[in-house]
Amino acid sequence: MPLSTSLFERFKSIGRELLDLLNLYDSLTVTGAEWVPVEGSSPTSVAGADSSRQYEVYRGVVIYAVQGYAISISREGVVDGSVEGADVGFIEVSEVAGVGVKAARDSLLSSTSKTLEVSLLHEVSGKHGVELSLLDGSYESFLGPILVFKGGLRRASPRLAEKITWLWEHRLKLLNSLYDKVELAFISKSSSKLNLVRYGGVKVKLGESEYQVPDFIVVKRVLSSLKTVKTRVPVV
Repeated sequence: MPLSTSLFERFKSIGRELLDLLNLYDSLTVTGAEWVPVEGSSPTSVAGADSSRQYEVYRGVVIYAVQGYAISISREGVVDGSVEGADVGFIEVSEVAGVGVKAARDSLLSSTSKTLEVSLLHEVSGKHGVELSLLDGSYESFLGPILVFKGGLRRASPRLAEKITWLWEHRLKLLNSLYDKVELAFISKSSSKLNLVRYGGVKVKLGESEYQVPDFIVVKRVLSSLKTVKTRVPVV
């Protein structure tokens, strides 16, 4: 449809609100995530991966797309490799009526995203002699079977249940292969509050109020306090 003046002005207003919010992040206090010197540590070649997802509902079908990217960095701090990948698929709304579209969609997208990230990490790590691979999420979220609403989805849609099961099994095989070659680090703010970060987890505050913010805000604030990175490792 044509862009009306009122719609254009509303977009401008949202842009100003978003800019104000991002500027507010500079006032946040981040605690619980820290970098500490480790005796005898040395520069390490590292790889990391992340993914994004989106979906649309079109005439009774949920069409989804997941894309991912992995990068490796040498001991000297130089990017020495990258790979990318994608996956697409669909869910018929009628086939998941028994468990709900949202539950089925979220389960499939989560499993697809994590399997794609592991696959890309496996590829980039094998090409560039990586020593440490970083996974964006908790240990449980990568290794735990997202199976499959206690049989509900399997009864409603054997096709989707088999797809999720295959993704899980494939992810485990790739993780097992990675484990034999490199060190693995699972990084998650949410589960870190339980068992991965010292002193009760990552907390982000403005005054007396606590907030959830994007990962890049926390990482930026932690890194901004560093004088050197090469002789330090993250406590996660």
